[in-house]
Amino acid sequence: MKKWILLSLLVIMASLQMVAQTSGVIYVDVDDASHVVLTCNNSVVPLENGKNAVEYKTWQTLLLAPADGYLIDSVNAFDTEGNPATSVWWFDSSSDSYSTQFTSYNYDNYTYKVTTHEYHPDLSSVEVYISDATAVKEGTYTVGNVSVTAKTGDDTVSFNPEKGNKFTVTLVRGVSEAALTLNDVAQEADENAFGEIMYTFNVSDGDVIRLDAQMETPVFNLCIDDPQHVRVFFPDQDSRLLDLTAGDNQLQYAVGDILTVKAEEGWKIISAEGLRYSSYTDSYSYTFKGGESGMQFTIGTEEYNPPMAEFIIDLEKPELLSRIVSDVVTTKFEAGQNVIKVNLEKEDYLQIVYKINSADEVEAKLDGEPLPVEESWIYSSTIDNLEPKTYHLVIGTPGWTPGSTALVNIQDSDIKVNIYSADGRVVRLGVKMEILDSLPDGIYIVDGKKIKK
Repeated sequence: MKKWILLSLLVIMASLQMVAQTSGVIYVDVDDASHVVLTCNNSVVPLENGKNAVEYKTWQTLLLAPADGYLIDSVNAFDTEGNPATSVWWFDSSSDSYSTQFTSYNYDNYTYKVTTHEYHPDLSSVEVYISDATAVKEGTYTVGNVSVTAKTGDDTVSFNPEKGNKFTVTLVRGVSEAALTLNDVAQEADENAFGEIMYTFNVSDGDVIRLDAQMETPVFNLCIDDPQHVRVFFPDQDSRLLDLTAGDNQLQYAVGDILTVKAEEGWKIISAEGLRYSSYTDSYSYTFKGGESGMQFTIGTEEYNPPMAEFIIDLEKPELLSRIVSDVVTTKFEAGQNVIKVNLEKEDYLQIVYKINSADEVEAKLDGEPLPVEESWIYSSTIDNLEPKTYHLVIGTPGWTPGSTALVNIQDSDIKVNIYSADGRVVRLGVKMEILDSLPDGIYIVDGKKIKK
């Protein structure tokens, strides 16, 4: 079942790829080129007075905005015969601009006549004081139709009251306390659907706004029954924490940090309070948005030794592979020998998805026998009905033969080894290679290789 769900998701993703763009030309006929600014996908298009040929591609956004001191009266459309046509430019009253996004080639060689006039409104201004600009969500607030970059301290903001006089600010979730006054009068806050504090009210010329905000202390608590049973990654999915203790661990976070917990081999997570499970990666995670100070995450584990199929993969170069799908999805590979283990209680197949343009560009062998490369909307090989044993995969360009390479477990960047004495006695099991530095000088057998220290 999981196999078909994953494949269905991949088909949907492929169907959402961008439709091929087509090109065309329109004519922008402007009464005075200095009165407007035309941009195509945020790049300014130079204009002259009169008719201007403008190249475009479907799905690109064209924006006509008035220059300072002017307004656009109208944007009228004319077809290739000079007849009036329906305009496809949409007016935005907040910015007095017109925009369009051609979704087909049907408007090629149309003309759009732009008329303008001078406009010099009487501006109003307000004084804004913010104690800590980091408290303002996305670093901006609005006065009327003006978006203002928040800064710590005093600021003077000018706005056109004809375009609105509403002051709006949203605070990040990391604010522990906030107070806002308008002319020394406290304003009531609202809360949006995301649990964020918002202030919205009308202002007049000469008003004084003061926002005092206190940020939280961004700490959380991670409680683990035994840190030897799990792998914890923080603040991103590539950074592993190695100094955790059993019980409570207090950690500091920033907005956007990700906490990820995976079970060590031989164990499984039976409880992960506050974390969200992903069957895609067989891990538990949480992304910090702010406002989580004091949050508690509790991890419980138990011993778990399901039947496993082990794949030793000799890979010529990682550029050949897109992903390997089994009970989890693997997308990171290294040249040389890699290891993937499949939990047979969850899945009994393994699918290899190649990153190639033709089936002739790759050769795969399973235990010495050629593995078919199937071509559909992807190039892939599938191995079904797995058994609890070790399989050997060779993946490379046609005719490639693997050499002697180090073994890399691509499902765990922290490689564990078994260390024996020269006469075969166990010295350490399941430890990292650097443990060897703390052992007495001598001859050791490390994963079948003789090493002198």
